[in-house]
Amino acid sequence: MYFGNSAQSKVDELREVLTDEEFEDAVSSLASGYFTPPHIVEGMWEVLRHLGFKGGRVFEGSAGVGGMLTLMPSDMLKNSSIRAVEKDSLTAKILKALHPDADVFSGGIEDVNAAPSSVDVAITNVPFVSGVRPVDKGIQILRV
Repeated sequence: MYFGNSAQSKVDELREVLTDEEFEDAVSSLASGYFTPPHIVEGMWEVLRHLGFKGGRVFEGSAGVGGMLTLMPSDMLKNSSIRAVEKDSLTAKILKALHPDADVFSGGIEDVNAAPSSVDVAITNVPFVSGVRPVDKGIQILRV
């Protein structure tokens, strides 16, 4: 797709092809979008293999377009069900298209309704963004 010469023309083009929500999510992702390098992801899966994981209920809490899922070893994948969370609605749509068998939740990890013990393995690389603090509403905080 050709956007023309100026940054403004790129913004205008994106506004034409994205919904308002998708555009706002895309803008928000500029500060928090990060794609974990493949060698790191592969190392994470190898650690899980070393710990005895062969498959099960997998939770990816900040999935992006699914790098963790794409690089999941095939023997683990065939023995697993996957729940993936992505806050950016447009990225969540791409994630679902790339991983149609995954249960994709579009929204913040803090809004996921998951029962205790409903996951065997959580694997993620949640972005660290200054000023953003997800809250787990299921945990009571003791204030002294």
